[in-house]
Amino acid sequence: MHKFAGLAQNWESHISNPAADLGIVSTVAWVDEELKSFIGTEHELNDLTSLATVLLPKSAQSATWYTRLYPSSGFEERLEDTNDLKSIILDGNGAIKHLNSLENPIIFCIIDRSISDDTGAEVINQLRNTRGTPLSLADDLLWSPPIGIEALAFTVPL
Repeated sequence: MHKFAGLAQNWESHISNPAADLGIVSTVAWVDEELKSFIGTEHELNDLTSLATVLLPKSAQSATWYTRLYPSSGFEERLEDTNDLKSIILDGNGAIKHLNSLENPIIFCIIDRSISDDTGAEVINQLRNTRGTPLSLADDLLWSPPIGIEALAFTVPL
């Protein structure tokens, strides 16, 4: 997995001095459970790595860390703590409602389409339609989402 994530060449320095540049805003109990998942490619089935090993979230047992976890509830009180982050993942409607308050260079929003509440999608579409410039996933990002995944990308002036 380290090869797949582009970390294999400098894994030792990545572990000893990781960049604290990623934040995840979500229901922390859900993220804690998801961090136990194993990830890899079809070529690395014998060398699977836990998601927590790559993301290195802060915990009582961590020697080093770089991913900051924030609970969705009460996140508005911690907005200033995220100013130095290069990227933030907003997971769910409770997190996405803070989208317009963030000025980080890269923000990912994860919407759960299995629920009937489209609040998060509406916030994203409003931002894209009023201030956004669309990006092509295939041409600009060289990525195509897997089957069953809906994705869009756009830039917004800060």
